[in-house]
Amino acid sequence: NTLIPVMLLQIPVENAIKHGLLPLDGEKSLHIYIEKLNDSVILRIEDNGIGRMNSKSRTTGTGTGLKVLLQTINILNERNSEKIIFAIKDIEPRGTEVVISVPVEYSYTL
Repeated sequence: NTLIPVMLLQIPVENAIKHGLLPLDGEKSLHIYIEKLNDSVILRIEDNGIGRMNSKSRTTGTGTGLKVLLQTINILNERNSEKIIFAIKDIEPRGTEVVISVPVEYSYTL
């Protein structure tokens, strides 16, 4: 029963589909993992797409979704002593993983 902003999952999932999986030929997979670990909820979005490096030359995206997400996290983090941690990493040989750690005791009031 932990609240999280909807865009924490929505934007990375949309990006995985649009930039990683749509241009991929063959079997596509997208996994979303959510687990409570100590005093945080860990959200992990993992795909087997073409990867960020291959996507850079193909994308018609503006990066707005990720920019808005990071700005929102920064604004929320200013109001909390415990911070949301956001990380993106490449999976070898291809794919992308986004990991977001949200403290259980986190305030979303602006």
